[in-house]
Amino acid sequence: MRLAILLLLMMTAMTAVAESLRLAVASNFRPALAALAPEFTRTTGIELVISSGASGQLATQILQGAPFDIFLSADDHYPARLHSSLGGDLPQTYAQGQLWLVSRTAANDWQSLLRKSDKIALANPALAPYGAAADTLMQSLAPLSATRVTAANIAQVRQWYDAGHINTAWLAGSLVPADAPTRFNLTAQLHAPIRQQLLVIKPSPRSTQFITFLLSPDTQRQLQPLGYDPVNADD
Repeated sequence: MRLAILLLLMMTAMTAVAESLRLAVASNFRPALAALAPEFTRTTGIELVISSGASGQLATQILQGAPFDIFLSADDHYPARLHSSLGGDLPQTYAQGQLWLVSRTAANDWQSLLRKSDKIALANPALAPYGAAADTLMQSLAPLSATRVTAANIAQVRQWYDAGHINTAWLAGSLVPADAPTRFNLTAQLHAPIRQQLLVIKPSPRSTQFITFLLSPDTQRQLQPLGYDPVNADD
């Protein structure tokens, strides 16, 4: 009897593992994924286990053997880098991001806002693609007198803004506060779209189901009010 119970528990545990999918997700996309996850789980029975952080940090963890099934980056650089090391299927674009500058300080344009701000927060350009994009635009106006405050990832920038630690911040469109007095969408100022790509680390039917769901027209429509452009926006 005890052996039968033990075998049943082991089978239950194996089933639970088989019905989950471990995702390494760029911080900017976590809120959107959290909004989509219940529908995916309801229709497939697959539970999404989400770990988020800066894309560069997640890529390093994967190279070191972290047990993720799919990597959802904030750009196309890190998936390409991983693919060159790990092989497998080519990366796929799952969303196109938006870069915003938000502030509690009034300004007529983004250039004057940067010039009058005393502190400006951005994600670490060395690890976070949105931080790198923000850094490029700031460099175009150099020199700026503002103090740069660098966060570990874009989600931390939003936390600092909400806490009132800083008044001006570079954010992904998915993280822009609805009540921010001053907001500028600067995506069009970038030299290239922010192509957020995914890479399958461990191929499986579950991974295929998730990608099919994420790239479906219905899901892409749901992403638009969450701060993203559809994957075919530049076609």
